[in-house]
Amino acid sequence: MQGYDNPQYWENKYSSADHIDEWYYSYQQLKSQIIHYFKQTDTVLCVGNGTSTFPIELYNEVKSELVISTDISAIATQQMQVHASDCVKFQVDDALNMNQKDQFFDIVFDKGCFDALSTSENRDDVIKKFVSEIQRVLKQNGKYIMISHGKPYTRLGYFGKQWDVQIIQISERAPSGERAFAYVCSLISNKNNM
Repeated sequence: MQGYDNPQYWENKYSSADHIDEWYYSYQQLKSQIIHYFKQTDTVLCVGNGTSTFPIELYNEVKSELVISTDISAIATQQMQVHASDCVKFQVDDALNMNQKDQFFDIVFDKGCFDALSTSENRDDVIKKFVSEIQRVLKQNGKYIMISHGKPYTRLGYFGKQWDVQIIQISERAPSGERAFAYVCSLISNKNNM
């Protein structure tokens, strides 16, 4: 069985369906608890977005300066290209080796990418690399907002002293029946050492 950390899993998933797929929660379900973190002047990266409409709905409401949505799946990215505009862009990108500028984004938003990568056999190394990449692309005082089913004791150990982490339990249950958490991780020091 292919795992969520395998790029081929996602190509197969998206090649068999041409539809919007909201992992965990839709924009409307999350909006009341996280929208206040986003501003018009922000540059936002939605990492591991798949075919979620979250970046489009975020832009339509907040009008952030730029929203870039990335996914490892070329098929998912191609399906989302029809929604692209001057301010909302869709790109194929590897979350573990991002083709994004250093210290460029005000916010990195993740709705399940961390969780997918945490299924890897080399989970600790993979997640450390992922968090390091997020730290690299975030501006000083930027925020990494992660929506995750992982309990705090399984997530907080990946964030060192350069992060200030606020945990919010999502009030609405996901389609799976579980409740997830929003981890709002503020980068207080951008010294890229984990």
